[in-house]
Amino acid sequence: LEGLDPNSMIAPITQPIGSYWQKAYPRMSWFGQPYQITGWVDNGTGILDSCDVIIIRDEWGTVWNVHVEAVETDILTKPLPDPYINEYDHNIDGYRPIHGDPTGTMWHELRPNYCDLWHADKWLDNGDGVLSYCDTLMFRGLYMEDSVLWKHVEEVTGTLVLVPEEGGDTVYMDYMCGRPMAEPFTFADYPLGTFFHEVYPTFCRLYIWQGWGDNGNQTLDAGDQLSMRSVLPPDSGTVYPYIVVDWQTDIMTTIIEAPSCCMPPIRGNIDMDAADQIDISDLVYLVDYMFTGGPAPTCWAEANVDCSDDGNGVDGPEDIDISDLVYLVDYMFNQGPTPCRCDCADCP
Repeated sequence: LEGLDPNSMIAPITQPIGSYWQKAYPRMSWFGQPYQITGWVDNGTGILDSCDVIIIRDEWGTVWNVHVEAVETDILTKPLPDPYINEYDHNIDGYRPIHGDPTGTMWHELRPNYCDLWHADKWLDNGDGVLSYCDTLMFRGLYMEDSVLWKHVEEVTGTLVLVPEEGGDTVYMDYMCGRPMAEPFTFADYPLGTFFHEVYPTFCRLYIWQGWGDNGNQTLDAGDQLSMRSVLPPDSGTVYPYIVVDWQTDIMTTIIEAPSCCMPPIRGNIDMDAADQIDISDLVYLVDYMFTGGPAPTCWAEANVDCSDDGNGVDGPEDIDISDLVYLVDYMFNQGPTPCRCDCADCP
């Protein structure tokens, strides 16, 4: 509201054609709906500013001629959970959001712990049938002890895996259009002018996609040449040439408490295998924990098979004792009673 010059924060927009925008007022477009600038009549300054005329098109093909009154600075914010842990995980086995259930997929953490490997064991969908904002994932770490994390999905995006033309470290850049990149990503999408955010090796550098040298198949894939223009100081305006290695799926997540770790309908999956099977491995896990100093169960409710309660109404280590072991052995080998249900702690 104080007239902050946007050009003092980002590089002046000298090539607006092909860039995407989102309407904020009077009626905000649904999140991620793009409006593309397809035409531009400059007022003579060489940058997008007041008194220019632009042509914008929505994704259904409707076109408007628009007079630019001003170019101002907006920021998009949201409250952060407390504590806030921002995780960037990069898919390494070709998963795309349109594939639906991500259970069983493999992920490579980019930030904060580069190169940690995670297996998606469980997926709680938000109801839309695809991996998207507000889903919850349970990850199990590979080669790490007692490493089970539940993560709330904040954003799903496409990530370019690039190598500099002159050589150097592999670079990961997240697509910042507010929705996953299309598959396949073709020249029809024409993303020139859109923003990318470097995640690794230098976190939080911003770039504008300035040039695209296709390898001949009209699709963004390995072997294409890209030009990325840095937006912020100290190298704002510098254009960097890259070679595409691949584009893959990234998720940005917040670590949360397990929403309900017990997998319905009944308890007993103590080792938390994705198939939710109660077998000898669960019994071994419990014996190992109780008598040989093995890892604690990642879900206390699954180990509390007899639904005993110390009075606080919450499953915890104080509820796990020899009676659970006897109960489980009796169920598995003597046709004893079924472990109690996940959703009912006081009724087997």
